Amino acid sequence: MIEEIKELYSQLDHKTKFIALAGKKFKRSPNGLKQNWFATFWNIPVDFQPKVKNLLIAELEKQKQTA
Repeated sequence: MIEEIKELYSQLDHKTKFIALAGKKFKRSPNGLKQNWFATFWNIPVDFQPKVKNLLIAELEKQKQTA
């Protein structure tokens, strides 16, 4: 699922905005998410992966609607 998340994340126009949103939704530090979940190691906990994927899909849909 990490590969799917990487692909979806790469399609985002505003990655910083998404990380801030994910930080609020998952009650995590945006800086921590950026460094640990969306950087070199893509160390997203297994139980959060489906939630992250769904959030990415929702944000990409919003992005398409405003394009």
